[in-house]
Amino acid sequence: MDEKRPKPKYLELLQNVLRYFGFFMILIYVAFGLYIILSESFAADLLNKTQRISIGTLLIIYGIFRSYRTIKEIKK
Repeated sequence: MDEKRPKPKYLELLQNVLRYFGFFMILIYVAFGLYIILSESFAADLLNKTQRISIGTLLIIYGIFRSYRTIKEIKK
């Protein structure tokens, strides 16, 4: 009763697609965070330097958190 059934091919494919999408989003969050911090022209009329650094840092931290969760999920 407790035997493990093999996963259907479409579930493996879906998991791989979601895994690669997760890694892609990690790169996007970290890259956008760095862009916000390092760009002088990004929303210059809306945000001052402290606000840009705060938002960029939050995006980078969130990207690192997502990478931790993604790696933890892969190791399962």
